[in-house]
Amino acid sequence: MQPGSTAVLLADFPGQTPGTPLIEIYGETLLERTFYKAQEFFNKIFIVASSIRQKSDIERKISGADVVLNIKNKGLLGDILAGLKACTTEYTFIGTCNMPFLNKKALAHIFSKQSTAQAVVPRYVNNKIEPLHALYKTRPAIKALQDAIYDEKTEANQFIQNIPFVNFMPVGELSEIDKKLETFLKVRSEAELSLVKDRFKKKVMKKRLEKANKLTSKIVKEGESASTAYYKVPGTEEEHNVTFNKRKNSWGCDCKYYTMKACYCSHILAVQKLRKND
Repeated sequence: MQPGSTAVLLADFPGQTPGTPLIEIYGETLLERTFYKAQEFFNKIFIVASSIRQKSDIERKISGADVVLNIKNKGLLGDILAGLKACTTEYTFIGTCNMPFLNKKALAHIFSKQSTAQAVVPRYVNNKIEPLHALYKTRPAIKALQDAIYDEKTEANQFIQNIPFVNFMPVGELSEIDKKLETFLKVRSEAELSLVKDRFKKKVMKKRLEKANKLTSKIVKEGESASTAYYKVPGTEEEHNVTFNKRKNSWGCDCKYYTMKACYCSHILAVQKLRKND
């Protein structure tokens, strides 16, 4: 964890379909995956919401989260400004709520480049920049944002133009740390969502199989008809009902995880193992 570090994560930004951070992937939303990943590095995290409903949705997903409501709006720049105004640290990292592959080593490298710079912004060889995966000196950035909003600017690179002493760090410096540069990935399309699902599938399946192995001996078979078998399986907080429809060769469970494609919940996996051993 970076001592005295703060992150501002935006719930909305241009090009993102509304509600994207609340999309679930194997039982956890993009918002949760990004927040808990960021928590491994940052001491303090603020999430910026652009509506009261969005603020409420975020607080339901992450209990105790520091959610800043951008009352004055002004779009993207208004969201960044609202987040920065809540910060008390000298530097603040700006990101979004749909970046599930934030890389701790990449973040540490960016922080190591601050020196006397008032911003550290990753830049590609074609001069494209990553303003929403960047580090800003809080007070100068607030002034730059206020000036940009006054001038009716709307894009992140436009407020950065108002910041003196910007360190445009070559993205290539991060390629040895994060070869595919997935730390920058912001989920905005179905293709990107599929990529994230594939990445998490193996990890999730492994954990569920491990849990299933521990549950098998505790399963209670409640009954079996010509078409369906019924089981009680212990869970973290309560028992779960698992059913197996023999005619359709289909499984069901009353927990929220069983419907995830290609990855049954641990309760179903445990019963499958039990039936296989019988």
